[in-house]
Amino acid sequence: MTISYKPPITLILGESGSGKTDHLLQRFTESLGHSLLIMASDTQAKRLDTQLLILRSLFSPFAKWWGI
Repeated sequence: MTISYKPPITLILGESGSGKTDHLLQRFTESLGHSLLIMASDTQAKRLDTQLLILRSLFSPFAKWWGI
């Protein structure tokens, strides 16, 4: 079986504290259901998962308007 569609891959690079995580969270939440997030470690994944849950809970009253 051959996959003919290859989705684009975006790498976010930068120094510590340069805003990579904020940029990543913004891009990921804008494309919910259409993206795959791969983290380097379980610790990073858990931390980011917590941040995503907080973001979603903050904006949940506006979910209908923003498509969250």
